[in-house]
Amino acid sequence: MHALLKRQLKRYFPDGAPEGGPLQELIAAVDQAYVDADDERALLERSLNLSSDELKARNDQLQADIAQRVRAESERDAFFRMSPDLLCMIQPDMSFRQVNPTWERVLGYAPSELIGRSMIALIHPEDVQRTLQEASKVAANGNTVGFTNRFWSKAGELRLVAWTAVKDAATNSYFAAGRDITEERRKESEAAQSQKLEAVGQLAAGVAHEINTPIQFVGDNVQFVRDSWDDLEPLRTWLTAVLEAKQATGDDVAALEALLAKADWDFLVGELPTSLEEARDGVKRVAELVRALKEFSHPDTPDMVSCDINQALQRTIVLARNEVKYVAAIETELGELPAVPCHAGALNQVFLNLLVNAAHAIEDRNRKKGTPNGRGTIRVATKVDGDFAVVAIGDSGCGIPPEIRERIFEPFFTTKEVGRGTGQGLALARKIVVERHRGALTFETTVDVGTTFFIRLPLRAATLARAA
Repeated sequence: MHALLKRQLKRYFPDGAPEGGPLQELIAAVDQAYVDADDERALLERSLNLSSDELKARNDQLQADIAQRVRAESERDAFFRMSPDLLCMIQPDMSFRQVNPTWERVLGYAPSELIGRSMIALIHPEDVQRTLQEASKVAANGNTVGFTNRFWSKAGELRLVAWTAVKDAATNSYFAAGRDITEERRKESEAAQSQKLEAVGQLAAGVAHEINTPIQFVGDNVQFVRDSWDDLEPLRTWLTAVLEAKQATGDDVAALEALLAKADWDFLVGELPTSLEEARDGVKRVAELVRALKEFSHPDTPDMVSCDINQALQRTIVLARNEVKYVAAIETELGELPAVPCHAGALNQVFLNLLVNAAHAIEDRNRKKGTPNGRGTIRVATKVDGDFAVVAIGDSGCGIPPEIRERIFEPFFTTKEVGRGTGQGLALARKIVVERHRGALTFETTVDVGTTFFIRLPLRAATLARAA
């Protein structure tokens, strides 16, 4: 019997409740009701306890989520504020919606000066159209794009900024991160110029030698003409006197024959034109060398210009002649090419590096074979392949060993002895071809047979845009 019911019955029936009859049935029913009530109360308490625990767990989880969100937002805010990049949110109309403090550190603009202002107003006019085209690409396909443009700082200085942008579908705005690469590009330009000056310095002795030979035979032939004039001067004086006297005798004829014999007239008639032709050829060769050296050392322009690649190759071959002629013969097969948009000075550096490397590879193979005085072949060819101009520069050298083929374009990697190379030639060549021209620089090689490098240059601006 339920304990509570027992206490109640004892209170009303001290001597015990009568057994049997309706009263006993009532007591049994009340006892069952008490038991059922206890069961329901226990069930309710368990339910309440479970609900309380669940609510507490959910509340704890919610508090943890809020704390995590606050921490994440705080971290994002710290990153946004402290990032070295120019971070910004751009409205669809290209106005600034939000910028980080880096804008003030890098370009001098406080965030309050930019919010609501058009980004286009800060871009160099020549770069506006390309920037809008890149923005339209982001809007059209949602992909992340990268590009560069020139930005005006608050102080009125042009800075080169590399951008990465993506579209936020929820707000229809652009998230963009920019990095000021002005100094980086300046250092790259200085490094390229240093490499060019180094190459010019290496070529100087060879060019001097190449110039010395034609200058020497120009001098020899000019001296010959001068000496011949001394021999002809008595003849000219005598003939002038005879002409002025308007009479000639038999003695005059004998005197003329003597003067002609003394001057070796027949020899002079045959040799003077040849000497003058050789002198003219020598002057032409000197002029060609000087012109090639001038074009090679000419500072590059920031924008691409149309260039005759075949002519640039021929001029570079002229400059490399002294470096190459003792170890290899140069064979050319220059196809018909249209004008190619490029940085001509930078490409001349690439061509020269590959020609000199080819000569060194042939020297290395000859040294390994024990034929240091042997000569190989350097082949230079051009052709059009679809939307690209292709330049191939190959050699009959030692080839590139398999274990270093993946490293040859690494900066400062070289297999040459000290003083023969800096390890920057191929790295610089790849940077010029791939990054500045959106082209490709590849090679095919066989050990002890030779190597051919292939330079692929886009022929049209559309191809450049697709490659970018």
